[in-house]
Amino acid sequence: MLAADPPNLAGASETTQRTNRDANRASEVIRRLRRCLNQGANDRGGGFNDVAREVITLSAVELQRRGALLQTAFADDLPHIRADRVRCSK
Repeated sequence: MLAADPPNLAGASETTQRTNRDANRASEVIRRLRRCLNQGANDRGGGFNDVAREVITLSAVELQRRGALLQTAFADDLPHIRADRVRCSK
């Protein structure tokens, strides 16, 4: 983009911002994984709604990139899930 004549400064800036945002997100995932590994295996659970919200959060960028619209309707009385989660709570 910068080698074009004239240089595409807006496109290069947007690409740099996206790359920086994604690098920060990856850094946070690695930091959390390290913390989880240092704490040992954790049996952390939550309701189905908690798990669904987490998946939606992790998928949000891809959903937006593809122009997908996601609508949710969560029930209040779903059972608790017990699982060995990759990501520890904050």
